[in-house]
Amino acid sequence: MSQNFTLLAESDLPTVIGKAWWNEALKLSKTGDQRRTLIAVAAAVGGLMIVPPVCGIVIAAAADDDDVHRRERRDALKAQREFGWTFGAADQVPSIAIPGPPLSAEMDALVETLAPKNPRWRPAYVPTLFQALAATPTSPTLTEDAVSTGVPRLRDVIHPMFPTTAISLNTQAVRLANCLASQAAGVALVVDLAGPDSVVFAQALSTLFDPVFLFDNWPHPRGVVPAHLTLAAALASAPELARHKAARPTEAPPAFVLDRNRLAPYTDEATEFDNRSLARLPTVEMLKAAGVSRVYYLTPPGAVPIEKDDVVDDLVAFAARGISVRALDFGAYASLDNATACATFERDYGAAASASGTTTATTTTTAWRPAPRASAFSTGVAVSQPTHARPSGFGEVPVVVHMATGALLGAALYRNGSWNRMPTSSTYYGGG
Repeated sequence: MSQNFTLLAESDLPTVIGKAWWNEALKLSKTGDQRRTLIAVAAAVGGLMIVPPVCGIVIAAAADDDDVHRRERRDALKAQREFGWTFGAADQVPSIAIPGPPLSAEMDALVETLAPKNPRWRPAYVPTLFQALAATPTSPTLTEDAVSTGVPRLRDVIHPMFPTTAISLNTQAVRLANCLASQAAGVALVVDLAGPDSVVFAQALSTLFDPVFLFDNWPHPRGVVPAHLTLAAALASAPELARHKAARPTEAPPAFVLDRNRLAPYTDEATEFDNRSLARLPTVEMLKAAGVSRVYYLTPPGAVPIEKDDVVDDLVAFAARGISVRALDFGAYASLDNATACATFERDYGAAASASGTTTATTTTTAWRPAPRASAFSTGVAVSQPTHARPSGFGEVPVVVHMATGALLGAALYRNGSWNRMPTSSTYYGGG
């Protein structure tokens, strides 16, 4: 077979070379020449691996090979950090864009602004979501849109926005803070509401409690977890959180803030990006060293099951080590006036109820106590040190890898994505 060579790029930088061969593959795909497209991509990637630095990458005709690529699964967050927050779906950015004015320098420093005030809780702080605003990819995104137009920065498409529930949540949280004011010593809260609601609730509580945010994922245009809404709520709440932080005592009790959507159902890798994450609550030792003797687990109204699967082992371990763990749906007190709400709260959760281990309340939430439960995240056996093992395939994204070299060619995502627009078999790219 004859060998025809074309110089695409001359550089010792893999990013330059990668863009050159990817553009060439896309051009070839538009001609409808399937065989030539596959050979071009394969030969170029092979060249990346064997051609010495500071030389031209060439596209060469090669022997027929139907097994040029394979599909693998890679950690989704790592892929976003390396290739950009839109990995595999740069053309889908408008689907989650929240308009607004340019972010101020203070907003750009969200990681530090929203860090807990007490240094004791810094090791528990998980600011992954906030880090996405200033993150820069370490490698080029190998998609048509990223090569031709550049990937939009997250800080240019996500802006401050409160959820529609903000007013009612603020009222409930302020009332809870008032009811807890006389017994906050030794208390820790775990706020496990939908991400934006958790942020707003934490803001309202932050006059009394030190928020410790535990958001361990990034937004994505096709993410199953709407993390962009949580980030927007954090941006909107940041000024008030900063003011309360400055005025709050350093030793204020902690409120660990989770996104209840973190385990959202994930069913179709062709249309969804698995940006799910696991809760990372503090250890029993960390809580006991801080003098925490009671944990209130805040849930949405009527939550079933009350606790999410990934925190079951943590809550069971807390209780096994002598920390009182109670579930709390404070929305149940929303219709009461302040005095009645606090009197009812004291009846259900006060010192007398905690000491006796019983309650006169009849609701499922107030009667709840943590117990082992088997799930994909737990064996159902009580342990004193939860392992937080991640289930197989959790938080991963399908990618296309060159068979011979192992080089990652791109995301195997979406029926309308760049890979699937190339005229080739779904065996290689996962198209539908």
